[in-house]
Amino acid sequence: MIDTSHVGPFAGLHKGESAAIALAESLQANLLLMDGLKGVKVVRDRGLAGSGILGLLELAAQQGLLNFAEAFERLKRTSFRSPQGLLDLMLTRNARQDEL
Repeated sequence: MIDTSHVGPFAGLHKGESAAIALAESLQANLLLMDGLKGVKVVRDRGLAGSGILGLLELAAQQGLLNFAEAFERLKRTSFRSPQGLLDLMLTRNARQDEL
């Protein structure tokens, strides 16, 4: 078990998000899933691989684990929210990937 109680907040993130970053650093994690753009930016600024849920879905689609458009349609039926421009970009990019 890794103690993260000594970790202060990073760049205005909540304590839990900061602890997750500290834990990922100590474990040398391959990827840290964060639910907000601010958290992903802090993770990346610290030299770690960070992603939101859309990035994780895109990575899974690139590895042939799921169809991005279908996963996105399911996600839309939840309380998930993201900027429309980002969604459009990712849907277009993944539609092209499906054609290859």
